[in-house]
Amino acid sequence: MTSWYEAERACTAQGKRLCTQSEWTFACEGPEMLPYPYGQNRDDTACRIDHQTLRPDRARLGNPMTSHDESARLYEAVPSGAMARCVSWAGVHDMTGNADEWTVNEAGRP
Repeated sequence: MTSWYEAERACTAQGKRLCTQSEWTFACEGPEMLPYPYGQNRDDTACRIDHQTLRPDRARLGNPMTSHDESARLYEAVPSGAMARCVSWAGVHDMTGNADEWTVNEAGRP
C-alpha cells in the first residue's frame, strides 16, 4: 500500500532510485531470459507467489480509526530474503511474488 510517489521519495531519501522496467526485467530474467528468477521451471514453493490474498474490509480500510489495523491485517509479505530459493542469477531476492515492485517506465514517468 505504497504509492509510486512514496516509493520514489523513499529511494531518493536514501540517494537511490527506482529501477526502470527493463532493468528490473533483466535483473529477474538475466542474460538467458529465464521465465523465473530461479530458473526454467515454475516452483510455487521457491517464491511467495500464487498466494490467495485476504479480502479487504473496505469500511475498516476507509475509516481513519481502523485503517492502520486493517492495513496490517492485509499485509502478508515476508522479510526480503526469507525465501532462500527466490533469488535471481544476479543474487537479487524476491523478484517475483511477496510484494509488488514499482518501476519507472523508459520515458521516466510513473
